[in-house]
Amino acid sequence: MAEMLAIDPPELTTLAERNDGEFPAEAVAKQIDGRLIVANHGDMPIFGPYLETAQSVAIKLPSGQPMMVTQHLADLIAYIKSVQTERH
Repeated sequence: MAEMLAIDPPELTTLAERNDGEFPAEAVAKQIDGRLIVANHGDMPIFGPYLETAQSVAIKLPSGQPMMVTQHLADLIAYIKSVQTERH
């Protein structure tokens, strides 16, 4: 489906690398669930409604502050964080 999008999808395995080595959990959460308005969003849908559940959990941000998200979103963020790679 990537070739059908108006813009190229980002490389999700290098988010931490592109953020000075720190995984940007808050930005990722806000972009996925629609809290962050993204310029040139193109055809990429907001996935927040698809990840809604009655259960919310707190994820720990790099600042140490908690952020409340749905369990499904927390699981997705944990997965994206787990696939981060370092490129040399």
